[in-house]
Amino acid sequence: MLGPSRSTTHDTAPDLEAAMIVSNALKQVFESVDPEAFAFTACAFTQADGSAGPPYYLCNVVRVLDALDEEASRVRIKYERDHDAGEDLRFYSVSGGRQSDLQTGGCG
Repeated sequence: MLGPSRSTTHDTAPDLEAAMIVSNALKQVFESVDPEAFAFTACAFTQADGSAGPPYYLCNVVRVLDALDEEASRVRIKYERDHDAGEDLRFYSVSGGRQSDLQTGGCG
């Protein structure tokens, strides 16, 4: 949602900031990879001519897995403090020719 100046997004609900609008095809991919990781709500989509559009969904990630095998990977790790949750968050960078290896069996 745009604020009164129509150039800012300050009116966005905090819980929806990370939500995505996804197609039915992407919804099916997410559900096939890890059905417990995503929550979907159908959106009404009207095309310019007034007809109903294809199905789209509001999508939110509800579970995140740390599936990186740090010992087998060559990654740069950065830590940032989440003061609201009171914990350190770990971010990985694979730029510059680094390599990441994933652990198996964590999804689905």
